[in-house]
Amino acid sequence: MAKLNDIIEVELGDITIKGFICSFHPRDITVEMTYPFNGLQRGLHIPLLGGNNINTFDGNYGLKTARSLLIELYADILHITDTL
Repeated sequence: MAKLNDIIEVELGDITIKGFICSFHPRDITVEMTYPFNGLQRGLHIPLLGGNNINTFDGNYGLKTARSLLIELYADILHITDTL
């Protein structure tokens, strides 16, 4: 189950991306990268459509999402640095 301040580590090839969940609510999650870059954040929101309360970041989905957000953030940084 995902929760605030959970440490997240993702192996991507020969690099370990590290971060933590810096904001967590059932419908909102934000991660902050701590390695290889520090202080960058990315988040995601699940909109409430028609009173549907089924989809949340609780449980394994929150952890999976946190890992995905770190990978996306790292990929964006690599793209930006490659274009400079």
